[in-house]
Amino acid sequence: MASHAVARPLAAFSFNATFGLRSAARSSRGFATTTSTTQRAQLQQTVKRTTPARIPRDSVQQGFKRNYSSETPNVVKKKSFRFLRWTWRLTYLSAIGGFAWMCWGIYQNRTPEDQAEPDPRKKTLVVLGTGWGSVSLLKKLDTENYNVIVISPRNYFLFTPLLPSCTTGTVEHRSIMEPIRNFLRHKKAAVKYYEADATKIDYEKKVVYIHDDSEIKGATSATEVPFDMLVVGVGAENATFGIPGVKEHGCFLKEVNDAQKIRKRIMDCVETATFKDQTPEEVRRLLHMVVVGGGPTGVEFAGELQDFFENDLRKRIPEITNNFHVTLVEALPSVLPMFSKQLIDYTEQTFKE
Repeated sequence: MASHAVARPLAAFSFNATFGLRSAARSSRGFATTTSTTQRAQLQQTVKRTTPARIPRDSVQQGFKRNYSSETPNVVKKKSFRFLRWTWRLTYLSAIGGFAWMCWGIYQNRTPEDQAEPDPRKKTLVVLGTGWGSVSLLKKLDTENYNVIVISPRNYFLFTPLLPSCTTGTVEHRSIMEPIRNFLRHKKAAVKYYEADATKIDYEKKVVYIHDDSEIKGATSATEVPFDMLVVGVGAENATFGIPGVKEHGCFLKEVNDAQKIRKRIMDCVETATFKDQTPEEVRRLLHMVVVGGGPTGVEFAGELQDFFENDLRKRIPEITNNFHVTLVEALPSVLPMFSKQLIDYTEQTFKE
């Protein structure tokens, strides 16, 4: 019994001691919690007083972005340059379109389409000449309605307004010549061409007699060509007005050969005038050029001659500059009588200057 009595007080003491320790721990924990809460409140009040105004997050990110950022900044486009941008685009498109059109034209010129062969049931149209009248007709003519035959000793079309420029070398004669077959090859139906002279026309039999007058002749150099319709566009002969010596000593300006002949004659006169021990009178005679005819060809040729000596020969052969003269002869009171009075006055004033 005694042992049990002693054991109970010891157990009670241990329980009380344990409970006391737990109570002390709880009280100390509560004090610590109270103290930390108070300090935290004081710190928050201090931070609120010292912390500046809050900066937006987007602004901070935008300010600290690196240069190698993959994000593209929003740049406001200027509307004032839209017009220039579209202008350049249209320019590029126009250049590309023009280049494509030029390539297409070259392709068509080099690879023409196949032409329909002549049909015996159609009427035959014979065209004499390859001048302005004949070429204008051939360009507008629908060759599918006729069997077209062209006869001319000249197998090219000559752009005669630039012929005076060939006499002084301003324009090369090949640049004003277009082969007649280039016109004929691009027609829908085939057109035959014979390089020959028409020597006779029989209207009753409807036959044209032609003769090959070229240097190289074949087994057949003369034949006849039947026709249903005939177009004569051979032009006209050079008029001499019955003046003796014109054909023997003068130079005409109608064909390419005439322009080449005049050019050679001009240079021969210049070189002869610069020959050693040539008298002044002979130099003035050799360098005096006379142009007869005040029409478009004569006026243009006279102007070309003057420009040739003033702009070209003056620099290369200065010793003959003062001896060169051009005289224009016209039977009527004024040059270019077929044009307006204003153009006539302007031409005469230009020649005087």
